Amino acid sequence: MRKQTFFWLYSLLFPLLVLAACRSTPKPENPTKRVRGFMEASRKEGRGIDEAVTYCTKKSALGWRAMMEMDPERIKPTFTWIEYGKETIEEKKATVSIRVQVEEGGGVDTIIFHLEKEEGKWGVVGFQEGTDLVRFDDQKIFDRIEYLKRAKKEK
Repeated sequence: MRKQTFFWLYSLLFPLLVLAACRSTPKPENPTKRVRGFMEASRKEGRGIDEAVTYCTKKSALGWRAMMEMDPERIKPTFTWIEYGKETIEEKKATVSIRVQVEEGGGVDTIIFHLEKEEGKWGVVGFQEGTDLVRFDDQKIFDRIEYLKRAKKEK
């Protein structure tokens, strides 16, 4: 009798434990969610930079932070609305297309975000408007920031 009770109790609890474990396992974020998080964080005042860089790869995070700290008002996205569109994934690279309206009643622009997989997570590495691709991890970005820092010191 005791073995039957134990077996019955075990057969009830085991599926519940498995179900709980499956639900608690975090699901990897897709590229669109990473871009959405990056955009929402970038639009915040103050500590938004700290949050935005968590959605980037390590090297691109350094470039994005430096760009924002040099001229945050010029670079800070000021869109009236954002529409997330097509997501394309090719092994360790992905793109996410978004449509944005910069000002009320203004035109609609398309921006393509580029992401790469780093340590199992998608990270933003840059964006493209038209034919202009800006990669946050590009050495040209770091060189330009150094140039601007030197120019500020000389003033």
